[in-house]
Amino acid sequence: MASVGPAYRRLSWLTIAIVALQFFHWFNPSEGYFYDFAARRFHVTGLELSDDIFAYDVAFQLAGGLLQAILFHLVSGYLALSIASAAAASAAAIVLFCHAKTWLLLSQAAWGLSFTVLYVAPALIINHEDPDNHAPALAANSAAMLSASLSASLIGFILTMTEHDSASSATFIAALVSASASALLCLPVFWAQRQGRIHAAHVAAHHLNAPTRHPYRDTIDDSFSKEPLLLEISEVPEGPDTYRTACMRLMRQRRFWFWLLSYCVARGAHTLCITLWSVLSADVDDREHVQRFNGLVLFLGYAAAALLVLAWGSLRRSDDHLALRAWLGLLIIMSLSLSTLALLHSYPAFAILFVVYNCSAELLLVVVLVQLAALVVKATDLHVRRDVLNVILFARFTISLTLQSLFQLGLFPKWGRLDNILGLDLPVRTQFVALGVLVAILSACVGLIRLINHLRHGWRWTL
Repeated sequence: MASVGPAYRRLSWLTIAIVALQFFHWFNPSEGYFYDFAARRFHVTGLELSDDIFAYDVAFQLAGGLLQAILFHLVSGYLALSIASAAAASAAAIVLFCHAKTWLLLSQAAWGLSFTVLYVAPALIINHEDPDNHAPALAANSAAMLSASLSASLIGFILTMTEHDSASSATFIAALVSASASALLCLPVFWAQRQGRIHAAHVAAHHLNAPTRHPYRDTIDDSFSKEPLLLEISEVPEGPDTYRTACMRLMRQRRFWFWLLSYCVARGAHTLCITLWSVLSADVDDREHVQRFNGLVLFLGYAAAALLVLAWGSLRRSDDHLALRAWLGLLIIMSLSLSTLALLHSYPAFAILFVVYNCSAELLLVVVLVQLAALVVKATDLHVRRDVLNVILFARFTISLTLQSLFQLGLFPKWGRLDNILGLDLPVRTQFVALGVLVAILSACVGLIRLINHLRHGWRWTL
């Protein structure tokens, strides 16, 4: 493994600016105080927050994602990034300075819109960065979000130990200042993007003057050259390459769907685990002085994951074979960790295993995203890549949210005003086991594919 320094020193100023923006965007120490603060300020109960406010979270994110995808395509991805940053600041400001319940719902809508930075920022990074720098760039992007979460968790833990009455207000003020800083960081992002136009023009000129090659044929020499093609060349529409034909080319590749659906299933399961882990923690040991350490456990989980992600991004070469090995190993760790967490009754063992789980899940998401980026780059021309990235990463965002909603409807006893669609009333430990089984099924499917490939082509790490 190479040292971290050289891989990250090659990143462009635009990527560095977006990574800094991501840190401030996700720095939100108020998250653990929202229930208590909102209940006092807006005179609502926990049940009202759950049924009338939080229940619309996914719908707001889906609507915000659609709006951002349209703006990304018709205007600019940088405008979409600015809107997401401004929405985060607006959400914190509404909670701090407004009092009506309607405003609380509006703050949730703004927060949902701010979540679209999850796909807008990686799309801009992949489109701008040299393909050789995608792994460190995307790793740095993920590490920035993890660093924001670990910093917020540490601050929340310290405030919990002090038990000061103004702690919750202070965390919302900190969230507002941080979100405002992320919005201001859009200015250097715009500057770096403008400076990069000259470089992009030179690259485009080089591509126009180079011998014409079909984008998909370019992938034959460097991607599973010993394997039969997943898509016959005759199936690819001929003529000028547009973002529609490029998307069709990607969607006809089995490998593309493998990585896309892997990401979406893992993201949906991981989001639910992060949502439920504090509930499971209370079931393991509900003593107040023990529960105060939840913030510290989150800090350690995010810190370890950030370091692991940065180490992966510093690898000199992360090819498909290495990524597939890492993917399968991390899935197995995720599955075993989720199922074992539900069986533990010791808080120290629970905390250690949660850190292991979080590391495997966060690294898995980065590994898969790098592979998706490589597929998009190999299958598209430069002049259509931005629009293809918008479509593909918006699809990733939407499918992940949809699967998360289905998991919630199938596992939670109640979600908002909706009852469990299967009529189940599962305790939290059973919900964790179910998530572990879901990830295990995904791992088993890959094992089956590997066995079939072994019987047909010999023992090679391919899809």
